[in-house]
Amino acid sequence: MREKKYTTRCKDQSPQPLIFFNIVAMSLFIQQSDEEEDNNEIHINRESSSCVSFSAATTQIAHLADVFQSLISINNQAVIRISSKGITIYSTYNHTFNVHVNIDPSLFNNYNISSDNIEDQQDEIEIILGVDINLITECFVSVVNTLKFEKSVSCYFSYHGEGSPLVIEFEDSYMSEKLEFYTFYIENGESISDDNLFIDYGHVCLELMVRCDVLTNLLQDLNQINTENLFIYVAENTLNFISNGPIGTSKLIFPNDKTILEKLEINSPDKNYVISQFNFDTFFKVFRSVKLSSKCKILKDLNGCFSIQLLCKNLPLSKYSGTLITINMMELNHDEFMIGWILNDSEEEQELQESLHPRQSLAAKPTLQRKDYPNLLPTTSTEPLINSFKKSRRVEVPSTMDTTDRGPTRESKKRKRTEEVRNVGGAVEVPLFL
Repeated sequence: MREKKYTTRCKDQSPQPLIFFNIVAMSLFIQQSDEEEDNNEIHINRESSSCVSFSAATTQIAHLADVFQSLISINNQAVIRISSKGITIYSTYNHTFNVHVNIDPSLFNNYNISSDNIEDQQDEIEIILGVDINLITECFVSVVNTLKFEKSVSCYFSYHGEGSPLVIEFEDSYMSEKLEFYTFYIENGESISDDNLFIDYGHVCLELMVRCDVLTNLLQDLNQINTENLFIYVAENTLNFISNGPIGTSKLIFPNDKTILEKLEINSPDKNYVISQFNFDTFFKVFRSVKLSSKCKILKDLNGCFSIQLLCKNLPLSKYSGTLITINMMELNHDEFMIGWILNDSEEEQELQESLHPRQSLAAKPTLQRKDYPNLLPTTSTEPLINSFKKSRRVEVPSTMDTTDRGPTRESKKRKRTEEVRNVGGAVEVPLFL
């Protein structure tokens, strides 16, 4: 401590008493708080943590561009999880809609993820980072637009730990273009599968397998008629898409041919049908992914979670199993008036089918068929379809059989074929009321 003395004197006055000021020389450095000490420990831990790096190379640029384009229709931001098992890209919309894209390492010519810590096992190494998927998509699309052929350009990915950018490099025989994308840190990597928005496989009430090209055409038709609310009605051998919008209500019937509607199973404990309701603008976000895919599987559980699983394999790689796109969404609260109207319409349609084809309705009840209509049982042999182009063999008919029991004639068969024309090229649009 230093002590200084100052004397004050006014003009033309006698000296005044001395006034002493004590000035204490304080330290230039303030003592660190507990919070700063904790922050220093965090920085030390991060610096001492192991650095994980990733590198990969591929020529399937067009396929990746298509996959990225299907993601930006949902959200511009995405989370990328990189591990030895492959790359998973996750994006969400409004906490009611999310998408997972799984890319297998076999898509890449070179795929390597490593850590500088020897104790880290290869299966446990993982990188989680956030990116702007829209910027990455624009780069891939611009490269695809200038591609002369598929393997003319190679693409290289690299990442070297926290704080470093995601580097994507495109290279051909003439030039090389290197792009760096900023990444943001994800504090809790486990929270990217949030909102409990996933299928409970122990309580699945609906399972469908349909052809993606037919589903793509159906979604286009729904979009063209300005659908606002979409209802999906599933019953035995029936899959209907009911559109409700400014022009009224329309029903699009999905073809029930086995090659188009490959699988339909209902496991509801108390109903023989399943109805789901969605906002069409949100549901239509799946359009790009469906158009890109070759196989489509639809699931729904008892909690109201609706899942569309798509397998995309539009590239000439025999060893690649395909890119899996899983889209989960929550359905809306049901409009009771529309639900009742849909059920009444399905009952009327079933009664109409039974009145037009009584024998087919009786065929669904084998006990009644054998009891009341014994003559409906087949009495002649049928040749397999593979031999249909050959001359049919002669089949003897017992003399006791009447001409009315010999089965349908050629004219009746022709008339039946004209009545039951199958539409296997796409959905049938039936406007019900306007």
